[in-house]
Amino acid sequence: MVNCIDCHLPPTDNTWEHYSAKLVLGMRDVWGYLTKDT
Repeated sequence: MVNCIDCHLPPTDNTWEHYSAKLVLGMRDVWGYLTKDT
């Protein structure tokens, strides 16, 4: 089974790129949560 994270993040063996991408995506989610009307 393929999860979303498999396509949208670098592989976990490349630790720096993996966690940098997680940080960027997480901050994008937080920004959207704080600034969008619901």
